[in-house]
Amino acid sequence: MEFDAEALQSRLAGKRIGCRLHFLPTVDSTNRVALEFAREGAPEGTVVLADRQTAGRGRLDRIWQSPPG
Repeated sequence: MEFDAEALQSRLAGKRIGCRLHFLPTVDSTNRVALEFAREGAPEGTVVLADRQTAGRGRLDRIWQSPPG
């Protein structure tokens, strides 16, 4: 099943979280991208999603990789 970013965005309409939704097919780290958006002035509630992460980090700096899907 393919992810439908538009459907999620419409379900989040009017909510504080997800006021801006960025979906990326592949990214090294969603946290890194989210920090970039924050530094550029993205509004509170901005969400970054990815189909696949290649170099993410979890709690306690543990490696976080996710396969597509």
